[in-house]
This record gives sequence, structure tokens and C-alpha cells, in this order.
Amino acid sequence: MYVIFTIDCESPDDSIGFEESVIASFQGKEYGVGLICDILEEKGFYGSFFIDTGAEEIFGEDAVVGAVNYIAKRNHDVQLHIHPNGNEFCFLADNEKREMLKKGCEIIGKGSGESPKAFRAGSYMMDEKSIPILRDFGIIADCSNFLSVSPLSITKNRVKIVDGIYEIPVSFYRLILSPFISFFNSVSKRNAFYGGNCKIDINWMNIHGLKRVCKKFLLAGNSLIVVFLHSFSFIKWEMIKNNAPLHSIIREDVIERLKSFVNFLKNEKGVEVVTVKEFLNLISNSEEISKKVLSAADYVPIDFWGIDGKQLVSSLFFR
Repeated sequence: MYVIFTIDCESPDDSIGFEESVIASFQGKEYGVGLICDILEEKGFYGSFFIDTGAEEIFGEDAVVGAVNYIAKRNHDVQLHIHPNGNEFCFLADNEKREMLKKGCEIIGKGSGESPKAFRAGSYMMDEKSIPILRDFGIIADCSNFLSVSPLSITKNRVKIVDGIYEIPVSFYRLILSPFISFFNSVSKRNAFYGGNCKIDINWMNIHGLKRVCKKFLLAGNSLIVVFLHSFSFIKWEMIKNNAPLHSIIREDVIERLKSFVNFLKNEKGVEVVTVKEFLNLISNSEEISKKVLSAADYVPIDFWGIDGKQLVSSLFFR
């Protein structure tokens, strides 16, 4: 089973600079993509960093190109992510989508020397009619499908080919509490924890749940797990605006959780950590691997409690 670490690199708030959210340097130490790279590299792993090129409209192109260049120089994978300013990708007119994709590919190319091969729409807002447009820019994979969240909810946890594009979904599992969460959302008109479809997210899950769900995927015969992070996963970005002291900003528990999970994967038989770029090379160049991946199980694990308690309470009651 392949495991891919995907890191969405973006600013969570227009009042917080792109570099603060992506590089996240405080008192001479980096708590953003640099620390994520350090943790992965310690075990010989590399991640796929999806850069929000739409951020150049707010923070300027130089800031975004600089982040791309930083990650590329560390030999990690850089792919395309777009949060359109004031809209969602799937709601843009086709000419607007093309303009943003063209600009995004140029920014990634300028910073890394390579064109992106994969795309993830901001907030997973991708639709099926937009897929052919990706092909025109040399993109061969979309990583936006999150079942019941994305308008492009065409697969669960299995890779699928849609209109000539590999659809690499956001991996998720269901909590025993999921029916309660769905009911809470219907009553409160909220979308807490996406109705109980829980991402394999370093911030959302506790370490016991991460390990347990990973083993369930492996035993069920799934071919791939996509692990989710943000560039600001290790910081409480709300506290930055309040000029809080460093110890109130840094999420040491999440840092230790990623370290522990990476160590677990290093020692888990039957698991291979790859980047999106490496995964696409494998399935594009080997008919045997492609067939195995595309015909694998589309299993959705159910877990009694794999969630981070603070994250659940925050999602349900404080957003």
C-alpha cells in the first residue's frame, strides 16, 4: 500500500502573510513547511506540497514563487493548489479557470523548474466538467475528490480514471459518532467534520486512530492512503493575530504526532511512502501497478474513536 503526504500550502486568513503561514518562522525557527520536511526527511520520506498560487493576488507573486523554490530546493514534490480570491474553483467561468491554471503553472514552473502534474482545488471545490481543462495544461491527476464534500464525489478511497485524468481522492474514514455529527449538522446548519467523513489528517486525528485506521486500510487491500496536512498545521494561526507568545502559538502535540506517525510508517510492513509525482510515474509506466491500483478495494474504515478531541469540540461548537 502506498502512502502520500499531501500538504496544502496557503494562508488561512488574508490578514496573515503567505510566508507566515507557509514558512512560519518564529524566533529564528521554522514551524511550517521546513519543519514538515525535516520530520519526513529524517525517515527518508518526501512530501507533496500543493501551493496555493491564487494567493499571489493578495500577497504578490514573489512570496508564492519563493515558497515553491524553497520546497523544490529540498527535493520535495511541488504541485498546484488554487483558492480563487472570493470564489470557488468550480464556480468560475471556463476562461477564468484557464487563466488561473495558466498563471498557477507558470508560478510553479518559475519556482521549481517543473510544470505541475497534479491539481487540488481549494476547499475540494472541483467538478467533473472542469477535468478536461486540466489536461490542456499537462496536468494528469486531480486530488480534489472528497466524498460528499467535493462536487466531484465520484469515488471513495480508490484511485479512478475520469476523462483521462487520474482521480486521487482525499482518504477518509467514518466515526461511530458520524450519524450524530450528521444530525448535529442538519439541525445547526453547520458542516462540522464534513458530516462525519473524517480526513486522514494530522490535525484531526489522534495518533492511536492514525495507526489503527492505517492498519485497517492495509488489511482491506486498499492501494493508497492520502495523509493530509496544512503548511500551518503546527501553529494556532488565530493566535498570531493576537500577538500571543510563542508557546501559545506552536502546537507541539501535533508536531509530536507527525513524528510518531512517520516513525510508525517507517516500520510498518507493506507500506511505501511516495510523493504524488512518484505515484504517477509508477502507475503511468507500469501496467501491472496501474491495474493493481485501479482495481484495489474501495474500503471506508469505521473507527470507534480516532479523532483529536480538541479538534472535534472546536469543529462542533466554536466555528
